[in-house]
Amino acid sequence: MTVAHRTRVLEEDINELGGWAGKRGSNADYDHGLLEEQLVEAQGMVWSGLKRGGYLDGF
Repeated sequence: MTVAHRTRVLEEDINELGGWAGKRGSNADYDHGLLEEQLVEAQGMVWSGLKRGGYLDGF
């Protein structure tokens, strides 16, 4: 979550990636989540942040 915040991933996207409930709003019952390509984009941002931070040097 920390790296996602630092790479400017939207909080709603972070919650969805992590499986956290997040904020509940009036549209929460109607929201069906991100599309696969949107999740891939958000995951790519987190991966880049981890890489820049040296967390993935073993990979």
